[in-house]
Amino acid sequence: MKMMTLTEITSKLEEYCKKDGFKLVSEYTKAKEPLYFIHTESGVKHTQTWDTIRSQDCISMRNNNDYYRYTIEQKLEEYDYSLITQDIIKDVTKVTIKCNNCDNLKEIQCNGIKHKLTLCRCTYNPYRNNGGINITTIKRNPDKLINLYVVSFDDTEGNKVYKIGLYKNDNYKLRFLGLISQNLNCHFYTKLNIVRAYYIEQTIIRNNSKFQYTGCYKGAGYTECFENINDIYLTKQIMSFLEETQDRKLCELLESLEADNQQPSFTGM
Repeated sequence: MKMMTLTEITSKLEEYCKKDGFKLVSEYTKAKEPLYFIHTESGVKHTQTWDTIRSQDCISMRNNNDYYRYTIEQKLEEYDYSLITQDIIKDVTKVTIKCNNCDNLKEIQCNGIKHKLTLCRCTYNPYRNNGGINITTIKRNPDKLINLYVVSFDDTEGNKVYKIGLYKNDNYKLRFLGLISQNLNCHFYTKLNIVRAYYIEQTIIRNNSKFQYTGCYKGAGYTECFENINDIYLTKQIMSFLEETQDRKLCELLESLEADNQQPSFTGM
């Protein structure tokens, strides 16, 4: 193998850093002397020799315990868990994790976190399998708080779909894990009294029936989806109804909903 000059090695290291997402924080001295890096995304410190980098053609953190922990913690954060175990962890290590919503603890192998992690039972909407939110369920607990949201996503044919809905968890992404992955974006998300939230949701669905989605997506909550519309239009309507209902009593809103004979359109999303 041709000997490289110091200038060539330095230039090559810069290329590797840019390609693999690292910042070099030491200077090259010898091929077998350790070089020190910081991974720009995670902030994890990493050490590797020039000989190893050149032979692998990359800066690899395959055996970096701190980076492995970072990847596990990122996966847990996606599903709203925290890692409790502080020891060094590997694929076969059984660790303790905690749900950030209900503080429930459970043990699971790191390999399971990477490939088989599911949402904690507490994050699923209690109305998912009981007929949806309707006047009857609201009357049982009219002081309950819930989140009103507007999201957009692309259906399998590439069409932009907008959806309004209700969800109990403060992390909207949890509701769509494994359901919608095509360009999911949240445009509005706020916690409201369940009566006001349901009233606004149902009124917007009724007032915008001409924009009702008719495409290929038939997942849960498709009756609350719109097409040929945009998030600004929907958000302005929500803000208007928030102002309109601010001084109205909850019993008045319930009476209005009953008078309109609204059917439950919330189907768990």
